[in-house]
Amino acid sequence: MSVTIVTGASRGIGKAIAKRLATSTLLLVGTNKDKLSQVVDEIKAAGGTAEFFAGDVRDAEFARAVVARAMQLGKLTNVILSAGISKGGGADKFPDATLRDLFDVNFFGSVNFAKAALASPELQNIMFLAGTAGTRGYSSMTGYCASKHALVGYARALAQEVSKRNIRVVPVCPGPTDTDMTAGIVKMLVGKGMSEKDAKAKIASGDNLETLLSPDDVADTIARIIDEDLLVINGEPVPVKPRPTVSADALQRLKDYNAMIAASDARLRAAARTGHDEGCECVACGQAG
Repeated sequence: MSVTIVTGASRGIGKAIAKRLATSTLLLVGTNKDKLSQVVDEIKAAGGTAEFFAGDVRDAEFARAVVARAMQLGKLTNVILSAGISKGGGADKFPDATLRDLFDVNFFGSVNFAKAALASPELQNIMFLAGTAGTRGYSSMTGYCASKHALVGYARALAQEVSKRNIRVVPVCPGPTDTDMTAGIVKMLVGKGMSEKDAKAKIASGDNLETLLSPDDVADTIARIIDEDLLVINGEPVPVKPRPTVSADALQRLKDYNAMIAASDARLRAAARTGHDEGCECVACGQAG
């Protein structure tokens, strides 16, 4: 039985990842017991298997306890490290305590689980949700970017260490995503007179996106990495692209095309059985499909 740990699973990207990977046995980690319980119930209702652990990712003993439970349930193959916090502010006045909080949660919180998971002989994937803040800089986000850059550096080095075990270490780097973390920025821009749609577009434009990514966009990328449907270089950041959208008109045209193919196939099968031409409209051919 394949087991996957997902941290930060009570909301946003972590929750979307958990629901996307519901075919695996899941151990969900977060701080909000009630929200975690709701996610577990949703996964079970869809036929999946899941448990939750409410606790502090900054606690290395807690991380080891979750990993131990995962290895009791089956083969711990995937660890998806999505827990994180975001705090902004100018570098000159940024409180030292807040900077430490960012590193304690975003960096050390993920490292605690990565280190503990290395005890699993079946481990295949360690994924860090670093975001584009792990590969570039954002004004007034020095502390947040530094904590995410540290994750990318750690992932690159760890990939070198564990490559002989065929473990992939992947920093996943989505751009601005429509979650609680961006909601505050959207609210600030709306307060300045911008529409919500325009506010989201403005945030997204900083990463050359037309609109914010969705948590499901990130979850799909994670799933493709696990399924080996997406080429990755061990240790190197993987960007996230929006899922392609299909209009209702395009879906209807696809249905019409499939119906046409099915009807044509029925006529061909009737002709093969009766020996009549494909276009024959006799009772035998008409009933054959």
